Amino acid sequence: MIKYNENSNIPSPQQIREKRKSVKLSQSKAAELVKRKLRAWQTWEYGQCKMPEGLWELFKIKCKKIKEDFD
Repeated sequence: MIKYNENSNIPSPQQIREKRKSVKLSQSKAAELVKRKLRAWQTWEYGQCKMPEGLWELFKIKCKKIKEDFD
């Protein structure tokens, strides 16, 4: 299992899952938002690989936009 440093900008699997669910996205739709395949997304959520910092930042920006569009 990969270890995550809470002071790092690399998200933990739990952070990724919580952010995705907060905007009610499926794993497939979340993967599409960051231009990756479903399997890549699953490896991040299951803790098999670390999500790249830049994609995490992109995903957070897009989630914020989704929330703004629905408010």
